[in-house]
Amino acid sequence: MNRLIISLIFLLIPLTSGAQEVKVLTDAVSLRNLPEGEIVKTINGGETRFLFNKYSFWGKLSKGWVNLDYVDYTLPDYVTTGHVKLKIAVVTSPCEAETDNGSIFLEENSVILLGTEKEDKVFGWYKKTPVAVKKENVYVEDVTFNIASLNKALKIYSDYGKTFEFLPGEVILIDNNNRVLYKDHLWNTVEFEMLKSKEVDISSLEEEINHLIDIFNGAKYSAPISERIGYYAKLLPVDYSSFKVLKTPQGVGLKVKLKYQFFYRDGKPVEGRKTRLILKKSNFNFWKTISDMCFESGVNKFVEIEVYRFNGEGGFSKEGFIASSYHYYKEGKLKTLEDFINYSESEFSDDLWFFADEVYERLENGN
Repeated sequence: MNRLIISLIFLLIPLTSGAQEVKVLTDAVSLRNLPEGEIVKTINGGETRFLFNKYSFWGKLSKGWVNLDYVDYTLPDYVTTGHVKLKIAVVTSPCEAETDNGSIFLEENSVILLGTEKEDKVFGWYKKTPVAVKKENVYVEDVTFNIASLNKALKIYSDYGKTFEFLPGEVILIDNNNRVLYKDHLWNTVEFEMLKSKEVDISSLEEEINHLIDIFNGAKYSAPISERIGYYAKLLPVDYSSFKVLKTPQGVGLKVKLKYQFFYRDGKPVEGRKTRLILKKSNFNFWKTISDMCFESGVNKFVEIEVYRFNGEGGFSKEGFIASSYHYYKEGKLKTLEDFINYSESEFSDDLWFFADEVYERLENGN
């Protein structure tokens, strides 16, 4: 058989994908110049922006990058980055194909990149090998495939039992009928991964956190500073209303409301003054423990601790928050207290804290 001469033309058409909207779920989130880069701006909770690209768990907005654990967004199954137009011959039933080195067997839905048609045969390439196949064994089609970057895992199935799985971020050729061209085969059945929101057992968390609160308060009550000044900043028990679960297509976030109030050592609350938090480090350490516990309980997006303090007028005022990312937790970047503080998003009012040395100084000066 003479060597087959094939002329195949690939037409690539660049395409800019449409931006997706993101909404900030935490009280605020940092916008950075690069993933894990320097902070360039802060976006407040509830605000929306447009997401133009995604890298790992970071999203590219118009003016920087945001940790996607802190936002809600909806991405399509894939992002189209271009088009490729092909003329193909699809095998309709198992058959023999002629090559320069003899015959080869082609399964149903094998794809020949078409070169020419002559009399009763089509000529083209199959797995980069020139082939000739009888027209009765194929159908010819002009197809425009999308060059697609996957946002979700994808499984493809052949008609005879073969399967293959692509991971998010991989690039495939897929047409508007969801047919995938892969390994010189046209896969007609595809299945995009359906993300399922995890269920968080709030009742168990409530019980576990209240147990920790009892230990925390016991330590505060018995601290030397408490004995010296006669009162301490007590953390009130949590109940079901202290938790807010936020389910998104990407996972579950959790907000936990913690309330602080001064109590005298005899058990009576201090009613006429605002509560400040003594010993800042111990509170951060407690919040880190709570965050770890929530991530271990199924939260897979973010944990936000909302800090409320008694306002001296019979109610509680929100004085700040600290939110930590599940992906940072999973990567071991929240293991130490210093890392937890540095890698978390946080903001607190200026007068929330006071420290032991300041208290002793005031006492010595008769204040």
